[in-house]
Amino acid sequence: MAVFPTCDRPVSWARFSPRAIRSGVKTRSRRHRNGTPYLLSVLGEAAATAARTRTFLGAGHRRLARRAGKLEALVAVARSILVIVC
Repeated sequence: MAVFPTCDRPVSWARFSPRAIRSGVKTRSRRHRNGTPYLLSVLGEAAATAARTRTFLGAGHRRLARRAGKLEALVAVARSILVIVC
């Protein structure tokens, strides 16, 4: 993907960058922003499939799902897939 200079750029372009809004000790929402629906659906489906495997991505999903919930874990796995593709 020569269009983007680094692997963080497609993640930001697809709006998979985590938002951490902090003011002092208060932290607001960690939700990701809305991006292109076609890319989100493809990455979401790939993340759901990778979450059921016995790979690094599946282990990461299970580890994160215990702490943050299943949906946050799927978004994190989808972001990892996008970084790997880059």
